[in-house]
Amino acid sequence: MAAASPKLFPKPGRLIAAGVLALAAGYLFSPVTVLDLMQPQAGLVGRWIIFPGEHAFLRYQHSLYDAPVEEDLCLKDTGVCLTAVRSPSLACLYYYGLGSPRPDGDGQWCLPVAWSTRGFWVHPSELGQRTLRLRGRAYPLWLLAGERPVFLRVGAVPRLWAWCTRKDPRQLGGR
Repeated sequence: MAAASPKLFPKPGRLIAAGVLALAAGYLFSPVTVLDLMQPQAGLVGRWIIFPGEHAFLRYQHSLYDAPVEEDLCLKDTGVCLTAVRSPSLACLYYYGLGSPRPDGDGQWCLPVAWSTRGFWVHPSELGQRTLRLRGRAYPLWLLAGERPVFLRVGAVPRLWAWCTRKDPRQLGGR
């Protein structure tokens, strides 16, 4: 009686299952770009998966000139790029000392800027009412943090980790 020879190839079903599992693991652990909102006392307060090139806006009331200001932030996988500052108050834009504002239409002035960083501190207050606008939703940082500073940063994390640590926008006051 001849001894049974070992099988050189697994059953096709097992091979397909192993392939599907490998693809799923690759997808779940592939890096995604996120925008994190952090607070020194509380740690991670908010996390959004973003697409490089997407824009967010930081809106607030300028405390000295009592005029609305909007900072246009281009979110890239390398960080945050401030591309423009807008306000109906020309004096408000000259306050920043970043160049000469130009008319932007609709009674607005625009100050083109090209400033990049991985992250930056935001000092929300009830007076300025700083609000983050992302994908048409408003997140009032001044209600969320009170008078405590928050840190906005762009980074990369595995997709699964981004899903597990993402905060519910309704908890952040998004509307």
